[in-house]
Amino acid sequence: FCVTRDADCAAKCSAKAGPEEKVGVFALKDGRSGVVEYSEIGPARAELRNSDGSLTYNEGNIAIHAYTVAFLRAVAERELIYHVAHKTIATVDGPVAGVKLEAFIFDVFQFASNFQLLRVDRAAEFSGVKNADGPGKTDTPSTARAALYRLHRRWLEAAGATVAPDAEVEVSPLLSYAGEGLTARCAGAAFAERAEV
Repeated sequence: FCVTRDADCAAKCSAKAGPEEKVGVFALKDGRSGVVEYSEIGPARAELRNSDGSLTYNEGNIAIHAYTVAFLRAVAERELIYHVAHKTIATVDGPVAGVKLEAFIFDVFQFASNFQLLRVDRAAEFSGVKNADGPGKTDTPSTARAALYRLHRRWLEAAGATVAPDAEVEVSPLLSYAGEGLTARCAGAAFAERAEV
């Protein structure tokens, strides 16, 4: 993708799950490509809709970026502006309200002469992990693992396998990158519990 488009940097994105999802969005900032963090966009802007009902700021940053080495060398010493995040910070005396100054690798997108976005299928390429496991929590290791099992179930069923509803089956990336090549090995196979293919 990047090579065919002669991009000096690029990123994968997916449609946001909703306006409240805590993920940065791609946008033009002063005419330059960039990411507006969820803590910076504000609820009114996050909820803006296009005439078709879709979110105006809908291209979620899933943190899969590509850069040429030449581009990174060229921007390595550039000065960046910090993002200000108001967060609860754990201390030895308990949690306190604080201000966190953050800088991100994607802050260099603004310096790209040819920045490209590639929208991907969220179910196939993204499940955020921002929280520890716990009842009712989203974006946890458990929800990401469940998303991976759902993806691999689709691959295996498309290859002719049967997967029990509660089976946790993971396909090794050494065997298949995107569901390809599974038919010869898995057609007619049945998975009833936890397994790795």
